[in-house]
Amino acid sequence: MKNILLINSSKKPSQDVLGLFKALKEEGFSMHLISSNNKIIEEFKNDNFFVKKAYFGPKVNEKESAIIFYLLLPLLCFRHFFSLLYLKIKYKIDLLVCFSWNERIIFTPLAKILKMEVVWLEKPGVEYNKALKVTVKVLRLICSKVKIIVFTEATKKKLEELNFKKANIVNVSLGIKTDFHKHQENIFSNLARAIDLNSSKGCFTVGVISDLNRVYQMENIFRAIKICLNGFSNLRLIIIGEGKERKQLSWLAKQNGIESYVYLVGNQTYLGNWWESFDVYLASNRGPKITDSNMVLKAMFTRLPTITFHGEGVEEVLMDNKNGFLIPPGEPEILAEKIIRLQQDSDLKNKMGERGRKLVEDHFVFSEQLERLKKEL
Repeated sequence: MKNILLINSSKKPSQDVLGLFKALKEEGFSMHLISSNNKIIEEFKNDNFFVKKAYFGPKVNEKESAIIFYLLLPLLCFRHFFSLLYLKIKYKIDLLVCFSWNERIIFTPLAKILKMEVVWLEKPGVEYNKALKVTVKVLRLICSKVKIIVFTEATKKKLEELNFKKANIVNVSLGIKTDFHKHQENIFSNLARAIDLNSSKGCFTVGVISDLNRVYQMENIFRAIKICLNGFSNLRLIIIGEGKERKQLSWLAKQNGIESYVYLVGNQTYLGNWWESFDVYLASNRGPKITDSNMVLKAMFTRLPTITFHGEGVEEVLMDNKNGFLIPPGEPEILAEKIIRLQQDSDLKNKMGERGRKLVEDHFVFSEQLERLKKEL
């Protein structure tokens, strides 16, 4: 088993990715963490990791601060060289896993000097086009012997187009744990059960699980719900999530005259009651984040047909007209048509649900993703 040092400067690292390394620790891997994120440090302390807080300079992926980062780079490298040497000697660290650009630029050359292996984790949706050209050149220059682990073919293709070495890029794919159907008892539990009961009487429930700090297409979703109500009234839209735009969504529902059909229920720790109450899942977050794609996989595992928008990074798991619908953004009429079609054709709804379940079981299970990652480390 390798002794792994995780190096993370992300403000909001993916919990799904961090969960992979927690699982590796449970399987006997020795894990250590250096991070600039207090929340992540506290979280990993509770899991008995060796943790240390460190400074990696201003964010190099932001043009305004990148210049300052490069001015500080010699000092950062000097400082972290001795920390890395200490960890190599004391804890026998032989593999570094870098999450973001700052630590890649600082630690990759240092690891080469100390003869340590390096892995970069590349999440979907990283915007290289917004970086300084020198940053992309530096990353290409230092990664000749680095393994780059990605989670989607789209990310792999993007890196290849940026002239990163094809042989160095490995896709471990997405994966979910299939024991997520836990229930939470709170003031909304009765609502979830009531909606589930109503479903058997003809009520059709569209479910959304979203970070309400970055909602996407919600105005068009509300317009689509309003269109659907012209055809049938036994319709509910359940929105699970919390964020700064929640009040705005409540106001928007009133403006569209659908407030009695829309339920904003906040964050829910366990989603068992809710998955059981949904008839269709609607993915509404902007950008191809791993958390959003995994939520789509959970919906599919629950046998829910899923509707999402083109360009949202889930095209690798959602096949149009097979296990759900891919629709263009900004077209509430098309969204309404798909919801109505699923409401009227229970045979299609059930077939899509079964296809989605089989796809997850065959290709996107967490245990298999973990084995693929172990193989590459």
